[in-house]
This record gives sequence, structure tokens and C-alpha cells, in this order.
Amino acid sequence: MKNKIVNWNINIAESIAYKENICLTPEHWEIIYLLRELYGKFNTLPNMKILINIIRERYGEKKGNSMYIYHLFPQEPIKKAAIIAGINYTDVCL
Repeated sequence: MKNKIVNWNINIAESIAYKENICLTPEHWEIIYLLRELYGKFNTLPNMKILINIIRERYGEKKGNSMYIYHLFPQEPIKKAAIIAGINYTDVCL
């Protein structure tokens, strides 16, 4: 399977987000870059529980919860964030 992360840039991310009715803020970019970092390191995406724990460790309690993620990326947050980040969503760690 081709690794989509290579064919990505900020303009592509903004275009995808626009189609998803998401206006990217610095908070969105934190999650997008975090997912890209994790995918680059592990060649898979974390599940929601693991992602929340990583966000909590990195950005604190206020951001390290599912409500925060759902606020940024409503309806299937990992899937939407991954697609915007240029990552193949099928590569999720269960």
C-alpha cells in the first residue's frame, strides 16, 4: 500500500479541511503534526485512547480528552485528522 504521507503539504491539508467544513486553527495543526509525527515513527496511527494519552502528556489536561478532539474534528476525529494530515486512515492501531 502506498504511503500517502509523502504526497502532502499545507495547501493540500487546507483544501481537504475546507471540503470537510473545518477551518484549521493552531490547535488543529498541533494534532495534524502530532499524527504525522506518530505515523512517521510507528507507520500506524494510534487509537483514540492512546492518542488522548499522548495529547495529555504533550499538551496538558485541558487538551487531553475526547471532547477536545471531537470539538476540533467532529465525527470520526482520528479519521478526519488523518485524512487532512495526508495519512492513510486504514493504518490505525487497534
